[in-house]
Amino acid sequence: MKKGIFILGLMFWTFVSFGQSFSLTYNGAGLAPDEEIVVSCTLPDDNNALTNLLVNNNSSETKSVKVKKVYIDVVEGSEESFCWGMCYPPNVFESPYPVSIDAGGASGDFTGDYNPHGNYGSSKIRYVFFDENNSADSISVVARYDFLDAVDNHTAADAVSMYPNPANSVLNISVSSGMPDATVKIFNVLGKVVKKADFSGTMISVPVDDLQNGIYFVRIMDNGKIINTEKLLIRH
Repeated sequence: MKKGIFILGLMFWTFVSFGQSFSLTYNGAGLAPDEEIVVSCTLPDDNNALTNLLVNNNSSETKSVKVKKVYIDVVEGSEESFCWGMCYPPNVFESPYPVSIDAGGASGDFTGDYNPHGNYGSSKIRYVFFDENNSADSISVVARYDFLDAVDNHTAADAVSMYPNPANSVLNISVSSGMPDATVKIFNVLGKVVKKADFSGTMISVPVDDLQNGIYFVRIMDNGKIINTEKLLIRH
């Protein structure tokens, strides 16, 4: 009897954990739920935009999706607004109107606009996308808007090297010496992290022989900032 209850409980939690309708994609790579992304702001008194964020409807029915923002830590004097179907002023924290996303489809209608008004610092804002008819069915992302007096100017071209691609057994990744806290994450097309490793120097070799053939995304991060995202093909 207890075994049966345990199995039912396990099935219930499995359903809860994997029954959500939504996932997020940023710059072509899937995001983990509530993952933090970094927007480096270069405009001191204008909108610095968070774009290229896709909201994916993984369910078998059309969803009416709203978004709300939650201030986690915001620099005094800065200002943030967002667009979702239409653009709203900074004092709107939840979109009054939903965006319809077809079953199996995605929407790129979201834009976050951050204006530091010359105030240095980092602001963290959580965006929660949810089913208008079931607010518990949701997915979120944390945006960290950085307006700093010294901005790291790493570029994908000169900071990261990844080979071979396609990969069979091992993926080699090298980063510049100015990235002491670099980490690598490999995502599958559903946005699930399948590999994660920290650099101990400027070079790392990640075993990929246990990954199935297909397309993956490799993300390099340094000190919380997304430095580069590359598409990876596994072919055994």
